Amino acid sequence: MSSTYISDHITRAKSRLIEQYKGKPKVEGVIEALVKPLQEIEDVLQQLKTERWVDSAIGVQLDKIGEIVGIEREYEQGDEDYRLLIKAKIIMNLNQGTPEEVIAAAKFFIGAIFIWYLEVYPAAVDIFSSTVVPEENRAKIRAQLKKFLPAGVSLDSFGQFDEENAFVFSGGTGFGDVDDSSVGGLLADVY
Repeated sequence: MSSTYISDHITRAKSRLIEQYKGKPKVEGVIEALVKPLQEIEDVLQQLKTERWVDSAIGVQLDKIGEIVGIEREYEQGDEDYRLLIKAKIIMNLNQGTPEEVIAAAKFFIGAIFIWYLEVYPAAVDIFSSTVVPEENRAKIRAQLKKFLPAGVSLDSFGQFDEENAFVFSGGTGFGDVDDSSVGGLLADVY
C-alpha cells in the first residue's frame, strides 16, 4: 500500500466548495481553519516518512535505523558508508544462504548486472562479476560476501571476467594463437 503526499489540502478543499460559497471570505476561513490541521499532520507524516527511510535518513535518524537492524556506526563514519552497511545488514538479516540471495548480495556490493555463481565440490562457491571491482574494495567485498554463504560453505574464488570477450571452447575463440594476439578469449581475473 503506497501513499501520495498532498501538499495543498486547503486549496483542494476550497476548490470543492459549491459555486454559491466560492469567494466568500467567512466560508473560506472556516474551511481553512478546519483543513489546516490536516495539512500539518500530512506534512509531519511526510517528514517522518522521508527522514526515517534508509535512503534519505541522515545523522541521528540513520543511527536509530542502524540500532534497529543491529549495526553501530564506527567512529567518524560518514552517512553514505554507514547507509551501505545498514542495507547490507538488512539483506543479511533476511538472508537464508540460497544461491539467489548470494547472487543478489553480490550484485548489491559490486554493483554488477551479471554475476556468475558456481558451486564447487565439496562445499565452496566461485563468484565472478562482469564489473571490475576496485582493488581497495576487494577484501571488504569478499568479507561481506562470505557472511551471506551458508554455514560450512566457503568462498573459493572471487573475481571478474570480460563479458564481451570471455574465454570459451565451443563455437568461440578458445586459447588463442601464438602468431595472432587478437584470437582467443580472456581468462577471468581472480582476486
